[in-house]
Amino acid sequence: MASGGLSFVGAQTASLSASCSGSVAVNAITWTATATGGTAPYSYAWSGAVSGTSSVATATYTATGTYSVSAAVGDTTTSTASTTCSATVSVLPTPPPPPPAPAPTSTVIHRVPFFKEPMLQVNPGGHFLARGMVVQSVSSGSFIGKVWGTSWTVIIPSSTELLLRDGKGVKVSSVEHLQVGDEVGVSGRVDPNHELTVIADVVRNYSILVVRPKPAKEMKEFKNEMRDDDDDGDERREEKKEKSNNGKNNQDIRSQIEQLMAEIRKIQEQLKNR
Repeated sequence: MASGGLSFVGAQTASLSASCSGSVAVNAITWTATATGGTAPYSYAWSGAVSGTSSVATATYTATGTYSVSAAVGDTTTSTASTTCSATVSVLPTPPPPPPAPAPTSTVIHRVPFFKEPMLQVNPGGHFLARGMVVQSVSSGSFIGKVWGTSWTVIIPSSTELLLRDGKGVKVSSVEHLQVGDEVGVSGRVDPNHELTVIADVVRNYSILVVRPKPAKEMKEFKNEMRDDDDDGDERREEKKEKSNNGKNNQDIRSQIEQLMAEIRKIQEQLKNR
């Protein structure tokens, strides 16, 4: 309308425009579209690496790389504007650790003892001979065995003859052939520097051999060594034998073990002083 040479024009609305951006958090990107101009309210439509119909859309990605999206924006006057943007995923989250493996089902093996009565002998020269020793644990180069209620550490040097699990008495090269619960025989010498420790010359596994070797040869060698000791040693062995026989009927087995341990400590002291 004109008045006095002047005319009035209605206010002009700015044209619709849009922009977008992506915010990265590890492997998730939050996409945000911004509309300006036009007549609100606005409508949104995402395409490309994300979908959605609001001004903000979020997507999670499973691989690193650059992702691109497009956003189409409209207003109430049917004007439209479009925009594109991109963002880069550089790292992926650390996967959670796998669940722990189920505990193995323990199997209890009940073996029939090969020796009805374990045997343990130590002569005054420090020679050690055991039969019916039960393996309690195995480590590299040694194992712990129990005989007559006492646990011994058995050291296996490279010179030790190992007759284990072969059925024919074939020599093997590793103490790992032993297993907990095996019944073994040990021939060797008492370590004078460590209590209840034996340095083995021969370890023989009696538990699962097809043909069980007879220990008579080793027993004979041990008896010959015993005869070479002095008279005091002979008297001591006779005394041990008598005490052992009486103990089967009258003495408590723990008392016998304590006596034997005291004798072994005495031998260790003698070996140290040589």
